[in-house]
Amino acid sequence: MTKSELLASDAVAVLWGDRVLMAASIIMPLSVMVSTLGSTNATAFSGGRSTFAAARDGNFPEVLSFIHVKQLTPLTSMVFTLLIGIIFVLVGDIASLIDFFSFAAWVFYGLTFSTVIFFRWKRPNDDRPYRVDYMDSLFSN
Repeated sequence: MTKSELLASDAVAVLWGDRVLMAASIIMPLSVMVSTLGSTNATAFSGGRSTFAAARDGNFPEVLSFIHVKQLTPLTSMVFTLLIGIIFVLVGDIASLIDFFSFAAWVFYGLTFSTVIFFRWKRPNDDRPYRVDYMDSLFSN
């Protein structure tokens, strides 16, 4: 594969599969499909339940902590997570989605690091079963 072929390709993994795997190159799109399905499945299970737990602890609106009477599932928080996902998909541009994710991720990374510093300064004598080094907190994000 030449540099110009790589730059012109929409999907480098598919190009690599065509060149290296030849007839078995169908493996690449199938692998992407299985990976996407697995990620969607994990998000469906964890996304709604994380929102439910945050609402139950008082960090989100109380309505998101409600559970279905018969199924005992966090239906309202799962629907909320679904609606957020639909809004992100309606944006339609992968670059915008990456920008949204990157901005939110860096905000949470900064909050995580500042929380470590805050609790070290405000509560230096609290019992901590695990102590996080400043540099670990800074560079692990």
